[in-house]
Amino acid sequence: SILVHREGKAIFANKTAVKTLGAKSQEEILGKNVLDFVAMDYREIALERITQLYTGKTDHAPFRKEKLVRLDGTSFWAEITSRIITFEGKPAVVTSARDLSERIEAEKLLEETHRIYLEAIKNINGVPYSFNYNENDYEFIGEGVEQLFGIPKKEFTRSKMASLVKEIIIPGHDLPNPHQFTNMLISGKTK
Repeated sequence: SILVHREGKAIFANKTAVKTLGAKSQEEILGKNVLDFVAMDYREIALERITQLYTGKTDHAPFRKEKLVRLDGTSFWAEITSRIITFEGKPAVVTSARDLSERIEAEKLLEETHRIYLEAIKNINGVPYSFNYNENDYEFIGEGVEQLFGIPKKEFTRSKMASLVKEIIIPGHDLPNPHQFTNMLISGKTK
């Protein structure tokens, strides 16, 4: 989103800014005080950044995460940067904003998924792992391996796993895949 403002009033908004700020047309934004689009808790910082641009203390305000407000009053997080420019022959500030809503939602979903994953591992007393069949060794072993097998994580290897199993007795002739074998080992279906 691109918004150009002078003396605190919006004088240009591109189509993305119109959409992001919840307007139907540029005219709904033009003439409005730009601080009306900034959440109350961030207005003082935004005003200070704009003042520094106009007074020449800086020629640009670096990227910063701020909470913005749409015309309907709903708020959203955005990454903001501003720069002093000449617009229609006079000094103005151009502000670029990127809506972070989708990224923040993805981060929340990732955090929740991670929480569920950790809770599931904890509740089943399991050990997540990744085995590289080309290298014939573990790439990753979860934290619960010491509790489950009595072997510190950093010492757990394929040969250590093999030393835990003295004999495998499996009904039928089919050998289990590693996941089946681990489940059989944990459930006591192997000797």
